Amino acid sequence: MGFLDKILPPGKMQINLNAVEYHPGNAVKGILVLTTKHPINARGIEVRVHGFKEYKRRDSFHKGKMKTVTEDIFDFSKKLDTEKEYTGAEYPFEITIPQNVYGPKRQKLEGTLGAAVEAVGSVMGALQTSNINWYVEGKLDIPGGRDISKRVKIKIGRAHV
Repeated sequence: MGFLDKILPPGKMQINLNAVEYHPGNAVKGILVLTTKHPINARGIEVRVHGFKEYKRRDSFHKGKMKTVTEDIFDFSKKLDTEKEYTGAEYPFEITIPQNVYGPKRQKLEGTLGAAVEAVGSVMGALQTSNINWYVEGKLDIPGGRDISKRVKIKIGRAHV
């Protein structure tokens, strides 16, 4: 392995998806395309669907300075191939987003109060959904070198009722 292989990735990765917008219960389907400049010994290749929230809050231990906090909503990885010498290939994948990815469903209330609670819940749900970052990420894990990786932003909305 040369010096440049430790600095620059020895190949590239592309992720082709069936869509960019999904809902709970949908399958994120795609093909991860790996291209290498030369054969590479690697621990394996995987794809991941990762959803997380980032927000700022005051840190009481550091004189009230603002601190960015990351909270995972969903994190699922799927190994596509194992340790071997890689020369480039295409890897189809499918990861299903669980129905309860945003938490359990609330029981509906009847009448005017129920309608009001539902309206507020819809607005709050839209606000909560909009600040969640969703990505499909691929990675070829290269020991002692720079991994080959790719990250594609997706949207996952609320389940249709």
